[in-house]
Amino acid sequence: MNYIKVIEEGLRHSRSVMCRTCGSHTPIYGNEGICYNCENLIVTERDSLITGDELARMLDSYNKKIMDGDYADAISEYESLLKKYDMPQYLYMNGINYLKYSNYKVSQIRYDRAGFMEENSDYKKESIDLFSQARLFFNKTITAAKQSLPEKDIASDSALYLIFLSYIKLGDFRGGEYYLKKLMNLNNFLSDYSEIIFDSAIENYDSILKKCDLMLKKGEFTFTLFYYVAFALFKKRRYKDAQNILAALSEIIPNSSIDTLLDEIALL
Repeated sequence: MNYIKVIEEGLRHSRSVMCRTCGSHTPIYGNEGICYNCENLIVTERDSLITGDELARMLDSYNKKIMDGDYADAISEYESLLKKYDMPQYLYMNGINYLKYSNYKVSQIRYDRAGFMEENSDYKKESIDLFSQARLFFNKTITAAKQSLPEKDIASDSALYLIFLSYIKLGDFRGGEYYLKKLMNLNNFLSDYSEIIFDSAIENYDSILKKCDLMLKKGEFTFTLFYYVAFALFKKRRYKDAQNILAALSEIIPNSSIDTLLDEIALL
């Protein structure tokens, strides 16, 4: 399959929709898609309506702090949002916030400056503490999403998906697989996409490529799908193919995972 051509065609028929969980503006093809930043489900008709409202303004302020690298203030701002919108998807996103902040602290560890031992020790401790907070919020997401399942006003597929995502982030693949099977009973776009995430977690790269092609043939399109294709190709040492897909994606969605993988390929 010519993935570059599919990406270009998809872009021509997409429109930008603000994710109501993290505030990222994501190009969406059709009625639904996946946010490139938090991987929450975006429903075009529902989420396109939030631009300009209170939630949109709060998310915009939060994102400006993220862009400035001010993670502490960004998390503080997001937790203010959580007080107003105490729902599973926002608990999950705050877990992502802490996870990113933890990774940032790890990235500050260096061995080429004076006094690096003491400074690095502080960064490691801070990173561990932040990672613990991330795990706490993923566990809170699981609890809250499970409680929401019987409620008629919350789509059960979204709740199941959040539980599944949280288990994967916690590294609990057994729990993730259990809820993946529940999602697969729905036999829809979200269940198919969840299979791709699970295959990536368990390093089943041949299955990723096969299932991505099947999704695209069924008309199930989302730009994040191509990151998993590129990652699978990278792991199969098809570096040039992976690089071409990532380069095309980087022009459409600003994602640090894409940039990191492109940097890895450049060093080969």
